[in-house]
Amino acid sequence: MDKSFLEKLKGLQDYDGDLFDKITKGDAPIDCRIENMEDDTIGFSIAFSIAKNRVIEFYTMNLQKEKVVNIEENKMIEGNVDLEGVNIKDTSPILMIERKKKKIKRVKFLSSESRSLYYTDEETGNGFVHFCCYWGLPDALKKVSALKNINLSAKNFFNKSPIEISFLKRKAKDQCYLFLKKSIKKEFRSELVRTGISLFADEDALISPSVACENLGILSPFTREFYTDLDYIKILKRDRFETLKESIIDINPSFTVLQGRYKGEPIVVREILEKYTTIRQLLSIISELKTLNLKYAKEHDSFMDILAVSLEKGKLYILYHNCSQMVLQKHIRKRYMLTDSDRLFIIKQLVLSLLYLHLFYDDPIIHGHINPITIFVEDTLDIKIGAVGQFLNGGNSEIDKWIKDDPYSNYVAPECFSNQISTFSDVFSFGCLMYELYTGEPAFEASCLEDYLRQIQEKDIQWNDDIPPRISYLVKKCVAYEHVDRPHILEIADFLEAL
Repeated sequence: MDKSFLEKLKGLQDYDGDLFDKITKGDAPIDCRIENMEDDTIGFSIAFSIAKNRVIEFYTMNLQKEKVVNIEENKMIEGNVDLEGVNIKDTSPILMIERKKKKIKRVKFLSSESRSLYYTDEETGNGFVHFCCYWGLPDALKKVSALKNINLSAKNFFNKSPIEISFLKRKAKDQCYLFLKKSIKKEFRSELVRTGISLFADEDALISPSVACENLGILSPFTREFYTDLDYIKILKRDRFETLKESIIDINPSFTVLQGRYKGEPIVVREILEKYTTIRQLLSIISELKTLNLKYAKEHDSFMDILAVSLEKGKLYILYHNCSQMVLQKHIRKRYMLTDSDRLFIIKQLVLSLLYLHLFYDDPIIHGHINPITIFVEDTLDIKIGAVGQFLNGGNSEIDKWIKDDPYSNYVAPECFSNQISTFSDVFSFGCLMYELYTGEPAFEASCLEDYLRQIQEKDIQWNDDIPPRISYLVKKCVAYEHVDRPHILEIADFLEAL
């Protein structure tokens, strides 16, 4: 792959070209730029030269597009700058920086509500530190970081901490990111584990999906109404595609995966029977459909892309674009055919995919089922990731039997058995995958839950020379028993980028 590991992470969105042209027409200031923010409003930065070697800079976010055009009238200010007279939406704070010979002389927040550096925007939850990371202002960030009670790890209303923002928006080695990484150490990893997600409750009982959805207050994926708001998933009539019954890829009591054809092209079809679908499987289907409908999941070529769905009485067909039927498990069995460079290439692709899931959405998406049979590998070693959001498939009353019989139950993070899960649960599974990819053996093997949890807690893993030292170091970090002791996915990306 010619593209560098993080080349796709150049920014969340491109600027609006027409609006950019409007703002930069005519008598533009010495510096002016805009970009779309995460809430679909406009962020704006502009600089004015007020004297020799002295510049005033303004940075703001969350402007409605029509409001930005109004600033055009106030671009050039003769003589002294009227700091209170900038035409701006009242509820949007402006960060003002005054520099002399490029060195910061003064930093202020301009807002109708507060001029304190502790101010938090009530619409977005962004504070001073978030502003600095959006606009790449490491010197301003360092200047205020020593202030008492400045929170360098605070999350905004889009569930992004400053270090995550700076990572997503950075160019090369962004100084804001490097400063925060050094300053806050592991505080930003303390994401709360989500509770109340019943992973092992009575979800294995068969129940009508329509009844289950009615009880849960949600729409059923077996009905057309469910797809009304899913912009990127279309519904096909059943006669528009064909399934090849002799080409079964996988078979299960509730669904069958087989090859098919659509418009003469090969596809993969998942045929799901409503009658045999459990509540857990129903919720997994809903999670997968909603995740793969998201814009970046559609654009990111490492996910199994949904082509369309089709509804028939008692059945749901999910059509995927064709991909290799070689699961990663088969490569692990023939691991002598993979070089260390091949393994690292596969690992880096998986990390890039997890970055998309964990960071690019307001509510981080947890894959929940990372293991060698949910990852497909093309001949070029490019990967396709399936089963997004499908979580676990063991029943509460049969956990020990499940752990004993299912070879990939040993990829489940320990907190999941307490009905808790977070993005760090994916990190645990990722660590187990790395171990097996290099050794050909699972990191943990147990016959019951008690033994499984003991092995993780005691770090009872057999290490050998098959794992390069730096990969071994990363695996040990990822499979830590406590989720807060595992690295954040962006730390893993940084670590691998250096390899």
